[in-house]
Amino acid sequence: MGIWQRGLRLNAATTLRAPSILADRLGCEAMTNPRGDSPQADPGDPSVTGLLALRVLDGPLAALAWLLAEARVPVIVVSAAADHDQRVAVREALTDLAAPGLRRVRIDAQGRGLEGLTAADTAATLLVGPDLAAAPAPALQVPFKALSRGAGLVASMEASTLEDVYARLRRLDIRLSDDELTFIGLVLVVRRVAVAGPPGSPGPPGPPGSPVTRVVAAHYVRPLARDPGGHVQRMGPAVLATWDEATDTFEDYSWGIAAELAGRIGIRPGDLDHEVERRAAYLAGLVAGGVRSVPEVRTALDGFRLGQPSARASGAPGTH
Repeated sequence: MGIWQRGLRLNAATTLRAPSILADRLGCEAMTNPRGDSPQADPGDPSVTGLLALRVLDGPLAALAWLLAEARVPVIVVSAAADHDQRVAVREALTDLAAPGLRRVRIDAQGRGLEGLTAADTAATLLVGPDLAAAPAPALQVPFKALSRGAGLVASMEASTLEDVYARLRRLDIRLSDDELTFIGLVLVVRRVAVAGPPGSPGPPGPPGSPVTRVVAAHYVRPLARDPGGHVQRMGPAVLATWDEATDTFEDYSWGIAAELAGRIGIRPGDLDHEVERRAAYLAGLVAGGVRSVPEVRTALDGFRLGQPSARASGAPGTH
């Protein structure tokens, strides 16, 4: 029995039903099919450009999330129970930002999808899709604990704050230690909020003050490290960005740990700002060019990685 199954009794994998949420909650077409490696993904599935068009997050935050996800930093999208559909939509959209060469395995809260995976699969696998709610989910203990061994994960969770995330993952069904909690990566807090906006502003669909979805806080949980002398270094989490209710804009704080982020991503500290700006500009060009569907966005992201940007990225600069 592989490490992913050890101590678990798992049923055969079943097809997951993705909720139809964007039409009602985020203002996009409904998503009807589960996400995975299939090239026939439904065009109505949520995409990162769809989130940007609706201002769920802004370009610099999306670009930084893209860089971190490509570097195999885990991504966890959290919200209160009432905003379950919103966190799932954001999670699904951000999945395509992860490194394309990884084998993607969709799992659910019962652990279906983990069958047959072993410790040797850790470095080449991205686990996608578990939503950890308040109900006990012992089947998810193994993948969450595997984060400290370098496993990739894009997940969602019922939690309103980073402190809630810690508390949930410390519970007996998951039971992460304080050291293991340092490997949970990028935590995005999603919330529905009422935004009126100033006169003439490009407000969300619906009447002024109607609920819209925003990433209200982005946290980077710093992994456990050791100094040159071998001493354990435990640094607290850092805030990367927050949403400003008064202006409906995002405040960037990632500059405070730019050197750390660059090291985690694998680039020089001086190159981080340029790379974030370059990717944010490309994403903005895709939004302006009307690139919204998941297949289109996946093709455009792959083109960027290969140095062949989409011709529909309106006004975006080259990739060099």
